[in-house]
Amino acid sequence: MPLYQSSTAEPAEAKRRVAAAAAEAHGRDRVQTEGVANHLLASLSGYGFATLFFCVAVPLGLAEWQQVLGWTAYNVAGLVGLYLVLKAHGSDPVLPQVLLKISSVAVAYILLDVARSVALQWLCLIIVLDIRRLRSGQLMLAAALAVLLPVAGLVFRWCLDAKSVKLADELVYVLLSAMTVPILIAIFKADRALSWRQRKQSTRMAQTLEQLSELSIRDGLTGLYNRRHMQQLLDQEQLRCARSGLGFSVGMLDIDLFKRVNDSFGHGVGDLVLRKFAYIAQDFFKESPHSVGRWGGEEFLFIMPETSEPEACMLLDSLRVSVAEFAWEQYRPGLKVTCSGGVSRHAPTAAIQSTLFAADAALYRAKVGGRDRIEPGTTLQPRPFELHGAKSTATQGVEVDPSMATAIRTLPHYGPNAQPTEVESQRFSAWLSRLIKGRTERMRNRVSMCLVAVPAYVAWLAMDLLYAIPNGVLTPAAGWAFAGAIVVQAVLPYTLIRSGVSAKFPRPALVLPQILGANCMALVAYVLIPDIRSPALQVLCLSLMFGFVGLRPSEARIAGRVAIGILATALILMGVFGAPAFEFRKQFLQVSMTIFILWLITDKSLGFGVIREQLRSERVQLARATDEVRYRMSRDVLTGLFNRQHMQQVLQAECLRHDQSGRGFSVALIDLDHFKRINDSHGHEVGDEALIGFAQAAQRVLRETDVICRWGGEEFLVLLPESDQDSGGFAAIERLREHVLSQCYSKRVEVLRLSFSAGLASRLSGESLTDFLERADQNLYLAKAQGRNRCVGLAQ
Repeated sequence: MPLYQSSTAEPAEAKRRVAAAAAEAHGRDRVQTEGVANHLLASLSGYGFATLFFCVAVPLGLAEWQQVLGWTAYNVAGLVGLYLVLKAHGSDPVLPQVLLKISSVAVAYILLDVARSVALQWLCLIIVLDIRRLRSGQLMLAAALAVLLPVAGLVFRWCLDAKSVKLADELVYVLLSAMTVPILIAIFKADRALSWRQRKQSTRMAQTLEQLSELSIRDGLTGLYNRRHMQQLLDQEQLRCARSGLGFSVGMLDIDLFKRVNDSFGHGVGDLVLRKFAYIAQDFFKESPHSVGRWGGEEFLFIMPETSEPEACMLLDSLRVSVAEFAWEQYRPGLKVTCSGGVSRHAPTAAIQSTLFAADAALYRAKVGGRDRIEPGTTLQPRPFELHGAKSTATQGVEVDPSMATAIRTLPHYGPNAQPTEVESQRFSAWLSRLIKGRTERMRNRVSMCLVAVPAYVAWLAMDLLYAIPNGVLTPAAGWAFAGAIVVQAVLPYTLIRSGVSAKFPRPALVLPQILGANCMALVAYVLIPDIRSPALQVLCLSLMFGFVGLRPSEARIAGRVAIGILATALILMGVFGAPAFEFRKQFLQVSMTIFILWLITDKSLGFGVIREQLRSERVQLARATDEVRYRMSRDVLTGLFNRQHMQQVLQAECLRHDQSGRGFSVALIDLDHFKRINDSHGHEVGDEALIGFAQAAQRVLRETDVICRWGGEEFLVLLPESDQDSGGFAAIERLREHVLSQCYSKRVEVLRLSFSAGLASRLSGESLTDFLERADQNLYLAKAQGRNRCVGLAQ
């Protein structure tokens, strides 16, 4: 029977796989077909408006029906054929559509005289509207065809009837078409750079926010959850328990005699013990829903959902055995680590404070009973104050693992001027580039905008000197005045930017003034020079396209509204007051088409500006998030002081400065006396208050140049720059000691007072940081041995 079932199941499974593959392929075909159809339908609006334009031209006597119908038939046949080909072969619809549009403009250029005045505008608009979907090679092909097809149309018309072709006028159109190529390439590069920055910044923002989130819940030394996050988990578990009626257990573990580990083997070994203990605990509970966190110093908290007290005791006892049996001597001879723990079961109707207090009391019994054991909890009344973990200090910051800190420090900074750069291979080209564009990347980006406009100004200058003046379109005086205006318009922005003068302006790139200046020149030419009115309208569209690469949304609106408003006003005034060689019907049609194209270009430029504004806003947010990450990397979550990792970096830099300049410094290693008794007698909440109060007192009393950090647990390290232990350093720590003795540190326990012992050391020239801190640690040990509440410092 099993064999029979297997033989029939395999073909059935194969059939299901085949059916699933067929359904997936059908879905892809359907999506692809819909995509092609949607692309083509989106193109119909442009074809429809152009058809309407030509239909209006017929009654006005500017076109014939046969020509319009021939052009419409070409477009319909092209769209249908394109749809069938794309549906059959499933290729990318973007490039074929662009090529069809360009060929449609070329056909209109051949058939319709009225189309020649707006052909260039349509060619620019076609490529610009699809520029974000074209690849680099496709853009070059489209730009080349946008120039070559009108040239081919010109040659075709000239071969058919050379007399009807005004060769000089047509060459002006061709020159303006060729002028669009570098502009389109510049827009394409700016768009790609914008897209690249957008993707890069989005990725960096996501990574930084993820790191920020991780830093907010992790302990920097052990990688376990920190106390704040464990308190949040306790609150969540309490709500879940109240809803479901299923209790949970809480366990507290404390590493036995951890102070002796620090005193006997040094803080480096103590940190290693904490990290290794955390690793053992995480590995022990890796396949369970239980949560492990560092509760404070050498204490750890365990949340065990739906676990009874005996089960929790068994789990923690197994962990205790694993810790005791671990080969600690591999790190230091004679090193032995054990732990004690207390467990309490949380009932659905109980307060979380009473559960924590019961677990803490059980932990205390385990220590009193000889340590290296786990004790079950008992039902006790909570203390009159809340044992609520560090909520008031949750916003201070968090320590970070050094590996995470290194990863974040290696991230590149994305400020307001971050731009993608190109590596220049030749020294001469690099020198020439610096000479023309400047040395800074900000200036190079601004100058590049001016250089992109050079082909446009050259074309205008050539048209003025080689066409307008020789053919009598302009008088020599007017022609040379116009040429001078072109040169000023081209050179003045470059000079202001390259010299650095524009850096004092609100918008140093001067993009909007350049666009407005070019618009004014084009409109003056449109009004005063009848023979170049069509090229003037084309230049008006080209100048507005520069806004794609540098205008803000408000500036894009200004540029578009000014161009459209002045053009419409000029048309009305010319119609009312008259102008030389002014044909109102033809000019009305051309201006209407130009205004429509200007509106589309403005809308597209506005979209680019919005993206740039979003990038600027994201850069600010990214910079703030990065600063927050760096802040949290350097701060202790409870006291708000610098953490140990940051202080080690500061000390390394101070040692280097000492070796180079000879200016010495001292450190004081401070340990709060009998701090363990405070936690055991009054609870961890009072202990936290004492730590926070000491940190605040130290910040008030110490000099502005002194730097204090929380070194670990109840230990603090003070850096005393440019002082030695026998003079300024010793006096500063003595002032702090006397001030600490006179302060009250808890509102709940008014009789609570603190004292501390301190070991001071002055660094010797060439001494390693490890040896230097070891001397301070030895002096701290002597201060404790001599009765505590004192400062000890020895020269060596």
